[in-house]
Amino acid sequence: FSYFLFFHSVVVGLTSCLMRLFRSIIIGVWLVGRIDRPVMPKGYEQCDAGYTVWIGMLFQDHYHTNPILVCFCQILCDKLKQKKLSADSYPSMYKPLEMVPRMSSKARTRWFLLYTLLNNPSVQKIRKLKPLSYSVD
Repeated sequence: FSYFLFFHSVVVGLTSCLMRLFRSIIIGVWLVGRIDRPVMPKGYEQCDAGYTVWIGMLFQDHYHTNPILVCFCQILCDKLKQKKLSADSYPSMYKPLEMVPRMSSKARTRWFLLYTLLNNPSVQKIRKLKPLSYSVD
């Protein structure tokens, strides 16, 4: 009995396959202008460049409109404007001198060395020791 329906099933299957392909082409052409809908089936969305760009744009929009970040940047801009206005209110010869603490590069290097040696015990073992000098800088 199934031998008689084999040719009928092949014709029905081929017709349904062609109809499905035709519908997919029509829907694909209809949706090609919309980048927010993937043209590819689920699981193959990464192959659709327009859709992945849309998703990337959504992520970028999300991160760049974070209210905390926007507020922080606004505060920074306001502070910068205040500094510029206060600096412009003084003539250049009346600007107060800023006191900058002076640190020798040798002292800074020693602190960096101490920090590195404390955080890396393996470096302590292979470090070449220098003779101590008791000169004060």
